[in-house]
Formats: sequence, C-alpha cells, structure tokens
Amino acid sequence: MKNSNLSLVYIRSLIFNIFLPVWTIITCSILSPLVFFKKPKVMAVLGTIWSYGLIYGLKAICNIKIELRGLKNLPKEPFIIACKHQSALETGLFQQYLNFPVYVIKKELLSIPFYGWFLKQMGMIPIDRKGGMSALKSMLRDCEVNLKQKRSIIIFPEGTRVRTFESAEYHSGIIAIRKKFPDIPIIPIALNSGLFWSKDSWLKYPGTVIFKILPELDKKLDNKQALAQLKKVIDSNSDELCKKI
Repeated sequence: MKNSNLSLVYIRSLIFNIFLPVWTIITCSILSPLVFFKKPKVMAVLGTIWSYGLIYGLKAICNIKIELRGLKNLPKEPFIIACKHQSALETGLFQQYLNFPVYVIKKELLSIPFYGWFLKQMGMIPIDRKGGMSALKSMLRDCEVNLKQKRSIIIFPEGTRVRTFESAEYHSGIIAIRKKFPDIPIIPIALNSGLFWSKDSWLKYPGTVIFKILPELDKKLDNKQALAQLKKVIDSNSDELCKKI
C-alpha cells in the first residue's frame, strides 16, 4: 500500500475510532427512557439504531461496505445463527436484518458501566464460561425465553475473535442449544471481516466485508458430526472469502 493511501487509512481509522464511542454515548443517552417500558424488544430498538450508525460510519468514514450473500438460506424466524467471529462488526450487524435478535455474550460484558446495563435490558444472553453446567442451563433457559418471543439467537461458536485463516476450538454451547431445541434451524455464517477490521489493530481498511449465509445445518447429523460439520463449513468458507481479496 502506498504511503499516501496508508496515511488516509490512519486518518479515517482515527476519525472512526472517535466516532463510534461518541455515537454509542449519544444513542444510549437519547434512548435511555426506553428502559421504563421494561420490555427487551422495546429496548432492542436502541441496538437497531446503534447498528445503523455503525454501518453508516464504516461506509462514510472508512469506505467499508457490507455485502450479504445467501439471504435465501434464512428460514422463517426464529432460528440460531452460528457465526464466524473475526471483528467487532458482526456484533452489530444483524440487528438491521432480523426481528430484534439476541446474542450469546460473555458474562463479563454486563459489568461494563452503562454498556453492560443496556445489554442486559435488551435481553442479551450472558454465559459464564467458567460456570460449568449451571451456566449452560442458565443460557438454555434464556434461549428458550427468547425463542418463544420469536427472537433469533446469534452465537459465536469459537467464543472469541480470531485472525483471518485461523480457528479456535468450537465450544459445546451450540450443540447444547441444538439438543435442547432440535426443531430450530441452525444457520452457519462465514465472513471475511478480519481483513478490514482486525482484532489486532485499530486500523480499518477500505473494502467490502462479505457475510455468506450458508444452508441450514443438517438435522440428521448426530451431535459430534454436527459440531465437526459446522466448523468445517464455517471455516472453509471464511478462508475462501479471505483468499479472494
């Protein structure tokens, strides 16, 4: 990359990294009265509006565009999305396309002042990764509540962001959900977001982030096969998307 282009990336990234927390504070402040409705779906409006600002900021400031492929693979809600996790972008995208979805998140996020409070009010599903079976049961109870409300659930099977062309172990939480709710479709999603918004850098590089919605995970597979197949299709498709840039 030429020095002039790299300088522009630095400038754009700096502006965006100032914009995002300011936008977050503004949306939380203006929409905080929603908490008085005491309804997670009403509070989820906050997440949807914040999501639009995030995507608009990436496009207008960093020249990062979003492309969704395979929308035909999305069944009628509710369903479970099992998504690759390479950047913070995927934590703020799906609010625009689904009916007030919820995320399975690390319990530690609820401890962040204001931000964590709003996550809880929006009905996000916390999981204590050190909590063992009791934490798993709590997660499943929360999943059941949200699925009954026709809210789709997004889970990152790796449990953390990874670099492009890398993969972490897929946790058993997704299989626990599959066992508990065997009739709910599980939709894998591959992506290449780490090329433009890496976990290791504050820089945001211009380009097109692709989210590839894959066909539903086969319900006929046993649990061990299902976890292996999920990892295979998500990782291989993500690697392929990253190679094409």
